Amino acid sequence: MALPPLPADDLIPNEVELSLGNINDLSDTDIVHLLADCDGFMYAAGADERALPDAPALSFYYHANVLPTQRLARLARQAGVKKFVVFGSYTAEFASLWRDTYPEYQQQPYPNTRLLQE
Repeated sequence: MALPPLPADDLIPNEVELSLGNINDLSDTDIVHLLADCDGFMYAAGADERALPDAPALSFYYHANVLPTQRLARLARQAGVKKFVVFGSYTAEFASLWRDTYPEYQQQPYPNTRLLQE
């Protein structure tokens, strides 16, 4: 499931079933039903660093990134999905790589929640 529009018409192979919509608008039952016959689930969603949230930013990013990921991982497990992949952010990669050099970077709201999301 993805939000429209996709950046290119040929981005997804024809063999892959794609549903357009907002997965956060679906009930838990609907999501389990959608994932029931899936072996794997790739998830790349959430608010990115371009969002300009009201304070507190940490709460905004936590609710936009961490909680939906936890919910989908739980529901994927209930549906019998064997592989759950989160396409995280390069920000989380930098926060991991720079852990010792720039520890304060991890404490920023966006990198912090992207690390939690992964």
